[in-house]
Amino acid sequence: ITPRGASGVETQGLSGACPWFPWAIASINSVSFRTGDMASAKATAALALCAVVTRVLLAFFGWHDVLSSRVELTSPVDSIRRLKEGTALVALRMSPYHGSVVHAPPLVLFLLAPVLDYAEGMNNASVKAIVTIAPFLLADLFAAAALFSLAKRFDASLVVKRKDLDTKETLVQTSNPALVQKTNPALCVSLYLANPMTIASCVAGSSAGLGTACVVTACAAAAGGDPVIAGACCAGAAYLTGAPGVLLLYPIASLAAGNGIAKTTLEVSAGGSAVGGRESSGTPNKRFLATLVSFAVTCSILVPLSTAAFSEVGTTTTQWLTGTYIFTFRVADLTPNLGIYWYMFAELFPHFRGLFRCAFHGFAAFLCAPLFVRHAKRKPLLCVTVTMAVTTILGPYPTLGQVGGYLCLVPLGAVTSSQNSQNFLVAGVFVAVALLSPILWHLWIHARVANANFFFAVTLGHFAAQSFLVVGWLRSAAAKCGGGFIGEDGEGESKKKR
Repeated sequence: ITPRGASGVETQGLSGACPWFPWAIASINSVSFRTGDMASAKATAALALCAVVTRVLLAFFGWHDVLSSRVELTSPVDSIRRLKEGTALVALRMSPYHGSVVHAPPLVLFLLAPVLDYAEGMNNASVKAIVTIAPFLLADLFAAAALFSLAKRFDASLVVKRKDLDTKETLVQTSNPALVQKTNPALCVSLYLANPMTIASCVAGSSAGLGTACVVTACAAAAGGDPVIAGACCAGAAYLTGAPGVLLLYPIASLAAGNGIAKTTLEVSAGGSAVGGRESSGTPNKRFLATLVSFAVTCSILVPLSTAAFSEVGTTTTQWLTGTYIFTFRVADLTPNLGIYWYMFAELFPHFRGLFRCAFHGFAAFLCAPLFVRHAKRKPLLCVTVTMAVTTILGPYPTLGQVGGYLCLVPLGAVTSSQNSQNFLVAGVFVAVALLSPILWHLWIHARVANANFFFAVTLGHFAAQSFLVVGWLRSAAAKCGGGFIGEDGEGESKKKR
């Protein structure tokens, strides 16, 4: 572990910060999943402990200060440093949303302020860093628990569906075997907790993990047939992320309407109730409407609570709405990041910015609309994953923590891609971005021997890799819909016709 204050630490990549990541992931997988008699819950608990220890060690040895300054891990809307500035302004009896310092929602600042104030009073820098990242570490563990619950329901439904397939030889022969294999919940959790992106994001103090926890919890509640909790968690995601959370409402409501994972992703049993989740009362339409009503009621509660949080220092509803969601829409801060907005808007003439704001922000919704029409009812988890990916790719302030957030749903089987060469290319680009972005940033900002085009080339590669990944998912989903999946008259009927 590189000691605190070592020279050259700014120029090291994220993989350089944690050189033991490949060995750790391989060891965890071999220990937790190679032994068949080990319970899945015990394996997940052991893995959670390893993930917690890794995060704590990184913070203890001084990587919090290094990673919290990285533009790949933090942005103006989720930076821990801006939250610290906001708590200082509140202590001075000034509104944190007066000016352009804090852009996180008020309740996030209100809930984290006591922790940050307590950490600031500590003399030991290592302990101070550990206390600072504690809320984000708990958010990761909460997201992992929700992901485990979702994977357990997925696993139970696939087992029953595979038993049903034994009586239907035609469907067994024509369906993709990868889609009827058992899902290992511990493996799903491991790919999230041991993901270098989520580890680095947690140590950096990014609030991206809070949004991920809300989304995964909403999916788990919807899969369990609880539309009220699903709608409330979706409202929490919308409160934290803005428009991306709103776009997730329809697929999550569709997931809740199916009383469990929707058909063709997780089938319902012959009796009509979802396997793997508790039976929910009411018709699908009522569950869908219950999710929408819960979302609306939760949002109507969060708005006045946010205003009341800092009303003593003069914060108004208009002020914090302008400092959070309208700030994101306007793309007022052009600090370089892994997105493409900063470069495009820096090059645009001012009178064209309004047009491109509407075009850029509306493009994500434009891409999600046909996805919802085609797959929302049958494959809501696919819609949730792709929507999170699209809004991250086309967002004004993307971070690696957001990328790790939507990748945690991939092991559930919600998305698949049979193109191994493309997956290898995407993985290679992710590694290249982690290595090259800090180097080119140092050459541009500190050494002054490069320009913005060097760093923008890395962001374009990151943009293209994620785009290839999403296109591969959608191509595979379209092939399954055209070729048929469990319970659909697709591939078997088309082969009979041919």
